[in-house]
Amino acid sequence: MKSTAESNLYILPTHQLYLILYVDDILVFSDSRAHAEEARNNLSKKYKLTDLGVIRQFLGLQVIRSRRLRQIFLHQTKHI
Repeated sequence: MKSTAESNLYILPTHQLYLILYVDDILVFSDSRAHAEEARNNLSKKYKLTDLGVIRQFLGLQVIRSRRLRQIFLHQTKHI
């Protein structure tokens, strides 16, 4: 379901899955790794995908994840 608040955000509430799409970049967020993998597999059946692994940057934002703290930090140090 497309978000009414943000045109690049798609939500599947039954799976708490969020997909951000911008041109040819996609981010998938979910509270379940299985649901995220299922979404990726479904998309790859229809589109050619390249998995770049753990996110480090997206649309000019640098991303640092702390699994231990269960936090995500965003910054734009390169632009300062």
